[in-house]
Amino acid sequence: QIMNGKWYFTNAYSAEEFANLSLHFTEHFWGSPWNYMLNYWFGRAITKAVGLGMIRVDDIHFQTDPYILSKLVASDDEEIQTYLGRCQDVFTSFEVVEEDDYDLFVTPKFRGIDPLVKFDGSLVRLTSISPSFKEEYERIYTFAKKGYKIRFTAPDSAPHTLFLRSTAAK
Repeated sequence: QIMNGKWYFTNAYSAEEFANLSLHFTEHFWGSPWNYMLNYWFGRAITKAVGLGMIRVDDIHFQTDPYILSKLVASDDEEIQTYLGRCQDVFTSFEVVEEDDYDLFVTPKFRGIDPLVKFDGSLVRLTSISPSFKEEYERIYTFAKKGYKIRFTAPDSAPHTLFLRSTAAK
């Protein structure tokens, strides 16, 4: 519903079902280590391809994703192929560590929402009426603000050119 220009839920159950999605995706997708690393390696491949003149900045803005990916996959550059291989097998390219020997420190963006709910005739935040949601909201907020350390585990060699080329053809 909308009241005085503000979106709100008419019941806490629906609000919590909706808001839990933002928390789940913050932790397990948007803010996850694997998603960060997938974007990291793919970004390195694109940066290298732009540096080699294989892809233009205009291509990134005005072409399609399949066009860009086909250029990368067709590349004979070993470094680009290595980065694409790491994307293909992202879970083996890194580990999350606690110690000080790490390569990247990531603080994911917190994308949790605390929706308004009509409760006893007033609009209140879900966290003020659902202790369990408030606890989960604060846990994910802390996860994002604390961040995590990543150590690369993939070797610098071993490009996956043939596998990527056969996958891209499908």
